[in-house]
Amino acid sequence: MLTPNTGHVPENHPIRLLFTELTERGLAQIHIHDEASVRYISGMMLDFIDLDAVYPIRDAQGVRLEHLTDLLAEAHKATEPAVRRDHFKHLGDLTLFMLGLFPERFRRRRRALSRDLYVAEGRRSYRIVAELVRAPSEPAVFRRLADQYERYVEGLGWVRLYIRDPFFQYMFREFGVS
Repeated sequence: MLTPNTGHVPENHPIRLLFTELTERGLAQIHIHDEASVRYISGMMLDFIDLDAVYPIRDAQGVRLEHLTDLLAEAHKATEPAVRRDHFKHLGDLTLFMLGLFPERFRRRRRALSRDLYVAEGRRSYRIVAELVRAPSEPAVFRRLADQYERYVEGLGWVRLYIRDPFFQYMFREFGVS
């Protein structure tokens, strides 16, 4: 079961504009100048401001699933195409987000899953989503995310560096983002 993110940030809100700018800069560092990818990734980061959006999938008992293996199992159990698509989309987003913005998570000695597994599952998840989406414009974005997954991770790594930059730290304080 996927619980929807109910938060809505207006198109012209400063935090949306800041995340779009950060994403444009990060992807430009790796020579990706694709407006649809910028829009998708900045929207994902904006959604993930809310912890409930980072871990929205729950099992049949309503327990929030936070581990990759549990999320994969739930996605594979989904029989309805829309639910399956949403679960795999979330898996792609979550792995991309974690690998790009929190790489230190994979440098710890005692970790349950490797970085390589996250990369493989993120790429595979986006590929599945590209096959399941219905809107004509969407498959292209998800195919690009699958085909160039590690480049997008690298682009988010640049976003991470920008977030740590003193100027952006100031902007975050000004807009109340912690």
